Amino acid sequence: MTVAANQSYLRAINQRSVLRAIYEHGPVSKAQLARMLKISKPAMADNTSLLMQSGIVEELGEPEVAKGSGRKPNLLRIKKNFKYIATLDFSYQSSRFDLFNLKIETISSFSVRQTPQRDFDAWSNMCKSALETLLSAQGLQPEDLAAIGISSPGVISLDQEHIINGPMYGAFNPQALYKKLQSEFNCPVFIYNSTNASAQGECEYGAGKDAKNLVYISCGQGLGAGIIIDRKLYRGGQMAAGEIANFITPQDLDSPLSLEKRICIDGLLEKYIEHNPASAEESPDELFEKITGLWQNNDPFVRQCIDGIAVELGCVICNLVMALNCDVVVLGGEYLVFAPQILPVIDEMIRKYCIVPAKLVPAELAGRASNTGIAAICREMYFDELCELPQ
Repeated sequence: MTVAANQSYLRAINQRSVLRAIYEHGPVSKAQLARMLKISKPAMADNTSLLMQSGIVEELGEPEVAKGSGRKPNLLRIKKNFKYIATLDFSYQSSRFDLFNLKIETISSFSVRQTPQRDFDAWSNMCKSALETLLSAQGLQPEDLAAIGISSPGVISLDQEHIINGPMYGAFNPQALYKKLQSEFNCPVFIYNSTNASAQGECEYGAGKDAKNLVYISCGQGLGAGIIIDRKLYRGGQMAAGEIANFITPQDLDSPLSLEKRICIDGLLEKYIEHNPASAEESPDELFEKITGLWQNNDPFVRQCIDGIAVELGCVICNLVMALNCDVVVLGGEYLVFAPQILPVIDEMIRKYCIVPAKLVPAELAGRASNTGIAAICREMYFDELCELPQ
């Protein structure tokens, strides 16, 4: 029984390796795959036959080759529109919805100016309608989905049963949303930490495409880090790697405010209200937009606040660079709007204090990073399921 189970597992691993190779190198011939993966030609024929039967892989016609070079091999590639991945994420002011094919090409996307903090039930109903709109606009049905990916703040356990959220996210309940979408769309639903998803997105498709080791920093509504080591996301033993919101120095030990509360949007708004009490009448969304406009117009008080945020954030980033010896640091989140002021301050700190400085860059995908990353993660999980590998 054990031998049979082991053989079945090995077959699944081989098939998964073949699927990955076709995805990364296709169009590619069976002979090329056999040489690349060091799998015998009969075994390769069996694996590719199964993948073609499933529908995920298609065989192309004969490519053009030089005259007299012998029989032309058929080439294999992923059928990128075989299934689709729908994703959702929310930021300080809006929620974003994307539909991707299996090549993580965006098919459709839109944003809605609504977030879950104030009325979670209304927001979750809106999410269901938004995902239905994504599908219907392309003439698709729920059965066309490989998965739905939810980008969520907080520490998320591997089984998705336990999630620790910060208080700034109000009534947001990712487990309730997970159950609602799974019931409504009858397909796999995955919840993933938004900063980790953004790190994955920037690593595969954005500012970190050429980096082996990188750190993605999200700062704005919250504060977090996504860590990529050897091109693989590192989540830690309890899935809490990169939770830098409570980063401390000796002078912080007696402070009532965590780093996150001091430098993120709520902290910035509080500082501005202290400076201008009349602004307390404005909604947080309106006030943040106002502060962004004042910053663009070189308001001295706002510029001073952003300088202070840059220094505190720079201290965290310098320590991460020295601890992880990463190649690249990518800055994202809502504070990306302040990047022209923040990046030079932090870059100077990195060069001054880090023994081996890392390159500091703004996020290339910006607001698309999280949804792009979680789509790539969902694709990998779908491929594992297709090859019957345990999650």
